[in-house]
Amino acid sequence: MNQSASTPASAAPQAAYSFPLDGREIRIGRDGTVCDVCLAGFGVSRQHAVIRCGERPVIIDLDSSCGTRLDGELIKETVLPSGAAVTIGIHVLQVFIDDGYISLTHVNSDEYATEFSGEGADAIKIGRDSANDICLHHPMVSRFHAVVKTADGKLSITDLGSANSTYLNGCAVGTAALGEGDVVHIGPFRFYVTGGKFCRIEAINKIRIDAHGLGVRIKGKKILDNVNLTIEPGAFVAFLGASGAGKSMLSKVLSGQLAPTSGRLFLNGFPATKFSAAFARGIGYVSQQILLRPELTVWETLTDQSLIRLPGDSTARERLIRAEEVLDIMELTRQRDRRVANLSGGEARRLHVGVELLASPAVVILDEPLAGLDPGLIGKFMQLFRRICDKGHTLILITHNLEKLELCDRAVYIQGGKVLFSGAPGEICAHFGVEEIARVYDQTNLSEFGAEVEAGKHAAEPITVLKLQQPQPRGEWAAAFRRPLQTATLFARQTCVLTARYGRVYLRDRRNMLLLMAQTPLITLLLGFVYKFNILQFPISFYFCLTVTGIWVGGLDAVREVAAELPLLARESKCGLNRVSYITARIATAAALSASQAVLFIISAVAIFHNLEFSIELLILLFAAIVAGNVLGLVVSVCSGSVGRAISTLPIVLIPQIFFSGILVQFEYMAELGRQISHLTVSRPVFSVMKQVFFLDRPLFWHSDWTELFLLCAGLIIIFWVALSWRTSRGGAA
Repeated sequence: MNQSASTPASAAPQAAYSFPLDGREIRIGRDGTVCDVCLAGFGVSRQHAVIRCGERPVIIDLDSSCGTRLDGELIKETVLPSGAAVTIGIHVLQVFIDDGYISLTHVNSDEYATEFSGEGADAIKIGRDSANDICLHHPMVSRFHAVVKTADGKLSITDLGSANSTYLNGCAVGTAALGEGDVVHIGPFRFYVTGGKFCRIEAINKIRIDAHGLGVRIKGKKILDNVNLTIEPGAFVAFLGASGAGKSMLSKVLSGQLAPTSGRLFLNGFPATKFSAAFARGIGYVSQQILLRPELTVWETLTDQSLIRLPGDSTARERLIRAEEVLDIMELTRQRDRRVANLSGGEARRLHVGVELLASPAVVILDEPLAGLDPGLIGKFMQLFRRICDKGHTLILITHNLEKLELCDRAVYIQGGKVLFSGAPGEICAHFGVEEIARVYDQTNLSEFGAEVEAGKHAAEPITVLKLQQPQPRGEWAAAFRRPLQTATLFARQTCVLTARYGRVYLRDRRNMLLLMAQTPLITLLLGFVYKFNILQFPISFYFCLTVTGIWVGGLDAVREVAAELPLLARESKCGLNRVSYITARIATAAALSASQAVLFIISAVAIFHNLEFSIELLILLFAAIVAGNVLGLVVSVCSGSVGRAISTLPIVLIPQIFFSGILVQFEYMAELGRQISHLTVSRPVFSVMKQVFFLDRPLFWHSDWTELFLLCAGLIIIFWVALSWRTSRGGAA
């Protein structure tokens, strides 16, 4: 390094560097001992890039972690023209070549930026409320989101228990020091530290997606192959191609749902491997499967989802206003009070898209939303998507339909996992030499059209595997402990909303509700044929039948519930669903249903068996059996992953409730392993209390069996939570 050849104007961020074009190499990077241009801050590698100062200067990226960009495009090695802008991490260097010298001058990385130095104040408050020093009006920003403090000339940032976290250099933080070049993400807003000042970039809700050499290989088969693609903020892009071409796979990689096995993915110039969590809430994904509860109305769906997707400190008025806005955008005002089950296919799809728009994501990926719609509806949907895009959202539309493609800004044709065309829709026919787009689908020779297009500029590089869904960062857990009241309030709100949701679901599904309520009276009637209606004394087997019936009824009630909505839960979990709230709501609903069934059970039993007297003890024990069965059914449902598998698995779980209850073989005569297994069945403690209360005349609650039943149910609830977390993290896949 020739330090004297560099003539920095100053050490400030606006410093200029000038070098003669005499064949020397100028190194740019973080390491001041070897670099001629030393830059601090996140995204700058130790030795980031080198400029060869020949007659025509050339810039070469030195395998930097965040890459080197020339006028926004990622480069490996290219000629450096005068007037170009070179991006190194968060720094942008303007290039000027004149009189045998090359000069590099710092410029702001974004055209619009506001500085907050913190001078004269100890703290800069950031949030959605107008009382903050920096007011950010967006659904993903909490009312009081974070605070930047100044002490002894040093900056630090503290998250104030926000719903969507505060991210420093891609990682969620509680409290952290801010250094030169650090990048902070709060919702869709970006801040950075430069010259000891905290600066905000004004561009809101914009995400630029850059894919370079992306590849996906599953079980040795190439699904995506060397995909190079850039999607600008606010663009309406259509992914075209035959079934199995790789459109959905590419969209899942771009949205961070799936890990590429090779290549590099950047979001706003930041590597997705490190910043995926910071951008996750800014990318919405509308699956081909309509993830809506058919029993709810349009308005109930939007208001329920607004509580899940908007920050927990949002007021009821803010949530209602946002729901009204989405209702208007999606043109569903007239269908406001109609149930989802009664909507047309087009209306249901519009509502499905609207749910994803509640949090105003920067990018919305639509997976086959036009499938099965008639041409007239397709035209209306395309116009609707165009209007949504014109409001500032980036839309990526995966489709087989070719109507109204002129409304898109760009068409991307994919075949065999390769991008064969990317450009204006009107140019696709000329590119492939056909008269109409439909003829493109007939082309099967990839080498004829793909060789030139797929000559990638950069070799694919292995990257760190992304998780399908980021676990809750330690910063968020810390925020939950720092703000227990706020966390408890959010938990209570979601629990109440979800409990009301499932209460409505049960009550509105009248056919299913009638079947559930009819089970216990019918089974009691069958018991009457077994034990005679006028039996004088009830044997122990009678109480065993009541126990097992209660457990089986509860299990049958719940076995379908979770498995049927796992894809919906997976999406809601990614958007803010509290899993503990969900489990609590499910158990609360199951308890209410169990209480109703227990009452019907004992009323029908007293009516059928003339000598059976009503007792609170019997009612409580029947309720306990049905609730335990419900919890068991919920666990089977979530562990199975699909309704069919859950129904097939339930008998395997319920039959041991008979074998190891102690009715067939007394425990003292049972094999040792059998006795140990019996302690894992809910039938043993319930039946044991039945025997002690009705045969030994002991009081109801003074038995260790209640403790055993409680511990068993607690263990099942823990298994429920673990299995639910695992299933939803995998996208609800079976």
